[in-house]
Amino acid sequence: MFIQFDEYELLKLFESEPVTIGEKEAGVFIYSKTDSFGFKLVMTFSIYEKECSLSLNHHSYETPIFDVKLKDVERISCNYKQLKIQRNNSEKCIEAIFKPNFSLNILNL
Repeated sequence: MFIQFDEYELLKLFESEPVTIGEKEAGVFIYSKTDSFGFKLVMTFSIYEKECSLSLNHHSYETPIFDVKLKDVERISCNYKQLKIQRNNSEKCIEAIFKPNFSLNILNL
């Protein structure tokens, strides 16, 4: 199995193309977005290894404010202002809100 996601929806949410690590067929992508306050949300995932990491950084800090790596991810879904990461039990475990500013909700780790 692999992580299910909609490439077009992620493109709209992050407002940029992903960075591909290695060959595109390897299925490892990095999406990032920086807001007007200098906060940067970065999501990296491997669709075949079913792993996803999410970090929130600020340009004035050396280390991330928030950093988590999830295994057994089944789905990454989003709409125009929100990202949801679901694991193997189909429960949402993390929601990232993009607008009006970045906010993270940890629901079920």
